Amino acid sequence: MPWIHLQVRPDGKVFPCCLAEGSPVGDLHGATLRDIWNSESLRRIRLGMMRSETSPGCAKCYETEAHGGTSYRMGVNLLYAHHFPAVLSTEEDGSVARLALPLLDIRFSNICDFRCRTCNSTASSSWYEEELVLYGRLGHPKILTPTEDFESLWGQVEPLLDTVEEVYFAGGEPLVSAGARRMLDGLVQRGSRQVRLRYNTNLSKGGLRRQDLMEAWNLFDSVTVEASLDGMRERGEYLRKGQRWADVVECRETMARICPRVRFIITPTLSAMNILHFPDFHRDWIEKRYIAPSDIHINLLMDPAEYRIQILPKRLKHEAAEKYRDHIDSLARGHGESAREAIAQLEAALRFLDAEDLSGHLDDFRRRTRALDRLRKEDFCAVFPELRELFA
Repeated sequence: MPWIHLQVRPDGKVFPCCLAEGSPVGDLHGATLRDIWNSESLRRIRLGMMRSETSPGCAKCYETEAHGGTSYRMGVNLLYAHHFPAVLSTEEDGSVARLALPLLDIRFSNICDFRCRTCNSTASSSWYEEELVLYGRLGHPKILTPTEDFESLWGQVEPLLDTVEEVYFAGGEPLVSAGARRMLDGLVQRGSRQVRLRYNTNLSKGGLRRQDLMEAWNLFDSVTVEASLDGMRERGEYLRKGQRWADVVECRETMARICPRVRFIITPTLSAMNILHFPDFHRDWIEKRYIAPSDIHINLLMDPAEYRIQILPKRLKHEAAEKYRDHIDSLARGHGESAREAIAQLEAALRFLDAEDLSGHLDDFRRRTRALDRLRKEDFCAVFPELRELFA
């Protein structure tokens, strides 16, 4: 990743990838992409990787791999292996002369219409008022943008469209982002049909109501819509505050009609809240033919710790394990090889579930959940009766 990519977050901080932890390698409020490309931090990361040293910022991928999962790091290394000569061009100080980003991930703002339980105000503007009530002063404005002037950022990004191979649209909510739409229009104008597009979206009706967006996707050979859906009906609406389940279903059916070649997958964030529900959701959408069995990418929630699936007490862990084994067996019997990738992800989730006992975080889970329930006038136990004992 440090040879082919820079990820720009809504506040302007730049990281080697979207999962990187720790300090940024630069900030667009005081530097340009070209400056950051050979910043001291990024040069140090490159040299460390060339010496096969572990990188502290890559902890999430290492942990995923330790539990038998396929990490983002592994997928990128496989997909972009043809760019390995860029590694060989590295200078002794870790610098790379040519700024080329075949994988683009520019978050143009944090504007979003949802307040997902596992999110925060740096990624969703809609969270801002609630975080003020819960935590007090936040130290940043409600609306975040990578630069004070959009045109200055666009002037840095537009030349990169000539050599880009894949654009990852996220946010905020990318389907309501003017910057994301301008990037799409720039690719359309260039006739860049071969560029792969990936959208991480909450699938809100506000983002997908414009038919022209779906029609634009038909101009590209490869478009993947990764829908952030954690559950069905009232459970999904609780976890993704602002979601209307009827709108989700309508959007999925509209996509199937207008842009049937677009690959649609669900990208659930697996947490203590939906661990028992997810197999039911997965099975239901397979039966409705909204997705194929392996059209999922499970994100194992790691932060905050009190939301991890590992906080479950022993009895609920056992119940979850039984439910997942039954679901895995059903997928294997009913779908065979076409369910192989899904089964591998579910098995990785099981290993992650048993890797640690974090039940000591249950009090933190209760406090956090109760505080937000009071603020939103919701009731976790009423929505998730299968997890009522967490509050016993």
